Amino acid sequence: MYTGGDLAGICESQGIKQEISAPYVHTNAAVAERLWRTLLDITRALLSTSGLSHDYWPLAARHATYLYVRRPHGSLEMTSPYEQIFHVKPDISHLRVFGCTAFFHIDDNLRTSKLNEKAVSGIYVGHLENSTSVLICNPVTSKVVHRGHVHFIEDVDCYGKVVAHHKAPPTPLLDTSDQPELLTLPVGVNDCQSVPVFTRVTGHAVYYDGEHETLGLVKIVTPESPAGVWVYFHALLHEDSQSNAAEKMIQYDHTAPSAT
Repeated sequence: MYTGGDLAGICESQGIKQEISAPYVHTNAAVAERLWRTLLDITRALLSTSGLSHDYWPLAARHATYLYVRRPHGSLEMTSPYEQIFHVKPDISHLRVFGCTAFFHIDDNLRTSKLNEKAVSGIYVGHLENSTSVLICNPVTSKVVHRGHVHFIEDVDCYGKVVAHHKAPPTPLLDTSDQPELLTLPVGVNDCQSVPVFTRVTGHAVYYDGEHETLGLVKIVTPESPAGVWVYFHALLHEDSQSNAAEKMIQYDHTAPSAT
């Protein structure tokens, strides 16, 4: 993906020398791997809160990228990649709740009768780059159209409840202000996406590599690792993780006075 095709041609035309990492050694491409995981996390969140099926993941991934380049980044002194490139703050006033109902106007020239409906219902799935057009998906045909005159129906309370009732850790565990930031990952950290089975939580910490966002880590006991193994905090929040993960973390929060 990085060594051929359009990217290789762009690098060559701009005098950029590509440095190739060893195959299958993900730690050598940590920046790219972290970016892919961040985009995947945003994509998963958009699908989860919108109620759309996984069939719509390309649209969610596209919108995740749209949001990612417009949000502030700590490594860019709280500016966005968009601002770094175009030297102007991005306008995000047009953003709506992903997956909300959207009615787009049908031009008079496209209606065969004056009695035909003036608007059609669809699903808001984002925006076109460098355009004011809104992307609307037809849930029946899965066809995506871009329109200019759109009326949105955002049930913010409903979407807020979806997020609030999503399996999440207790608030005290999210407060890591008094925890030291690790500059190196603990030995043997498991870079898993979910934790199907674990017995209990025995510790937590914060990892910051100096360039990207802070990541939470938790140490858990599993059948395969009775002495404990470090995993990323978001792995316990995955939909495929153990269903009572939140209860286990509450138990840890009540019994452990400090991180180990």
